This record gives sequence, C-alpha cells and structure tokens, in this order.
Amino acid sequence: MYSTTITDFLRKPKPVLKKVSSEDVVLRRRGKDSVFLTAPERASNASGSADLAGYLLANLLEVAGERQTMAHHLAKLLEKRFPWMKFLPATAREEFTREFIETLHACASIGKTARLEEVVCSWRSTALIHADPKLAAELKRPLVKSEARRISRP
Repeated sequence: MYSTTITDFLRKPKPVLKKVSSEDVVLRRRGKDSVFLTAPERASNASGSADLAGYLLANLLEVAGERQTMAHHLAKLLEKRFPWMKFLPATAREEFTREFIETLHACASIGKTARLEEVVCSWRSTALIHADPKLAAELKRPLVKSEARRISRP
C-alpha cells in the first residue's frame, strides 16, 4: 500500500495515479480522515471475497452434520476476537455467533458493515450486563407493579 499526502497528490497526480493501477493508495490529510484510492477491479474483488466468505460462513451451519459442534467451534473462534463473549451464557454465545454470521453475510452482500457493528455493540452491551452480577440480578428481577391507570385516548 502506497501512502502520500493529498498536497503531493494535487501537485503531482500522475505518479500517484500510476500507483493506483498496481496497488492501493492512501492520501493523508492533516487533521482529517485519509482518502483511500483503489482500482475498481480490486475493490470489486475485495467486495466479492467478503460476500463469498459471508455466504460460506452463513451456510456452514446448515450443511454441517454436527451443527452443535460446528457452532461451538465458530463461537470459540469469535471469542478470540471478542473476549467479552466469555461473559455471555453458552446459549447466548451460540445466538451471537449465529446472528454475527448471518449479519456478516447480509452486510457483505450489499457492501455496508454498519449493521454488523450494531450487532457487535449490542451483544457487547449484553456481555457487560452479565459481567456484573449485581446489575444482571437487578435487571432479571420482576418489575414492581405500580399504580398504573388507563389513560384516555387523545
């Protein structure tokens, strides 16, 4: 991956554009996000690869004869990436694994990962609750009935 400043790119674009044909280029900007340049075929290949990986993982559980074992192994792999999963109950770990893989597949098919980040953030929040026994107990207790009364329709 080639990296240069956006100022250098604006001054001499030809050498940078030649680089884009063979490798990805990062244009650094002072105080702002960098700009990433890539050739369309490389971007398409990366998107297609992510889509294929998502598809394979999503369908792995369906075709595997030992579904429970496969789900367990996938959960263990995800635990290495997301150590907070250890605080989730076993059934929740499997549910997170299934939801993660299904969402990964869907996100890869459209090239947007925002929903996958939401899934991870939601499950991490759930793990935080399970990590604190007092908070978990408080949230699991029955709600106290209040003096609720029916409100008339406006």
